[in-house]
Amino acid sequence: GKRLVIVVVGAVVGLNVVLGALSSLTGRPEPGGPAGSSLATAPDGLAAWADLLQRRGVDVDRRRSPLGEAPLPVGAAVVVAEPDPLDDDEALALADHVAAGGRVVAVGDRAADLVAFLTGSDRGWSRAGDESATVVLPGPTTGGAERINGVGVGTWQLPGGGLPLVAGPSGPSVLLVGIGPGEVVAVADGSVVQNRRLAD
Repeated sequence: GKRLVIVVVGAVVGLNVVLGALSSLTGRPEPGGPAGSSLATAPDGLAAWADLLQRRGVDVDRRRSPLGEAPLPVGAAVVVAEPDPLDDDEALALADHVAAGGRVVAVGDRAADLVAFLTGSDRGWSRAGDESATVVLPGPTTGGAERINGVGVGTWQLPGGGLPLVAGPSGPSVLLVGIGPGEVVAVADGSVVQNRRLAD
């Protein structure tokens, strides 16, 4: 067992040395990755947010596999940002997670269908938005934030209700919807947690 660990560690160290040498010859890699990915370093990725949460002591598990393949941690907050259309197994896994008392944070306009599926009602995502919005209901979900800044695209029009947490002149940009013991947090403007805007 020890021999295997040493071989694996040695291989990883060797690979890091090779990659470091290549990086010094070619320069740093360009930022990249798909929009909304917690591994993406591109402007519309979420790597910086995930790193910030980890530095603040939050246990962050960045999933690479489809949501339906492995059980979600009980009571955890699952962030789904700018998702491609989810298949039935993934959507049901998230619904089961909320029904068991978990939280789903659905981020961006492409998450509007997921919010409707999980809550049973369309919350009316609208392109109208505000570059700056105020926390109107402070609490654990918003932490110590008083204001959030984004690109100004996205609000909820509330045909299905919800508790506004953050709002601007155009309407609420962050909603909290309780579903039994669980809850859905709907963030209309996905830019507020993207790499390019996180410092704002």
